[in-house]
Amino acid sequence: MTAAIPARIAAVLAGVVLTASSGAIAIEASDREAVRVCADANLLPFSNERLEGFENEIARLIGEDLQRPVTYFWWPQTIGFVRNTLRARQCDLVMGTASGEELMQNTNPYYRTVYALVYRKASGLTARTLGDPSLKEARIGIVEKTPAASLMRRYGLTRMEPYQLNTDTRAGNPARDAIEDVAKGRTDAAVIWGRSPAITRRSSRSRWSSCRWCRNRRPRGCSSTSPWASGPTNRSGSTG
Repeated sequence: MTAAIPARIAAVLAGVVLTASSGAIAIEASDREAVRVCADANLLPFSNERLEGFENEIARLIGEDLQRPVTYFWWPQTIGFVRNTLRARQCDLVMGTASGEELMQNTNPYYRTVYALVYRKASGLTARTLGDPSLKEARIGIVEKTPAASLMRRYGLTRMEPYQLNTDTRAGNPARDAIEDVAKGRTDAAVIWGRSPAITRRSSRSRWSSCRWCRNRRPRGCSSTSPWASGPTNRSGSTG
């Protein structure tokens, strides 16, 4: 897999990209001296300006394979991200997006993930799935417009505390805010993307000594989620 990803992207960086629309062929020549990546500077575990995210590492490996340096154009991943990055020709690659994203031309997915159910140990909750009766009256935080919202509706959980998805990550992080509200007792639980609790715990370990979360890579994991997939994208075919 590590050899396949750079090979697909090399055609965009060093070759000629052909796109067909209404019978016409547009030719975009690209001969870059660097691997130009657009990313969010404050969105761990994906990326940050210290290059600590796993998408930063993937970009580094691609640059190493192509024998070119990696440069970044930073922009918050919120409304207008594609318009202000790929479409504005600020870069050639975005390292990850949800499978089926129509604004960019993406590769095959390279990982699947699930959501986690997070609650305090002292809360009295013992839920291992979202179908647990103990969650019926619980106030549960979710990031709006994510799979968590669909899961809540599927299990008839209506007491939701929404956190805005489209926000400037330089000022705040909705997943982190939802988890920290659980830790502080402002909400009873949260349904959050699986890696977010681990990232938050590392950044505020003492606060998390009284909290627990459960997740599983299988579709029937404790958070009862359906997985979603992600993979790199490039500018060819970008429309928004």
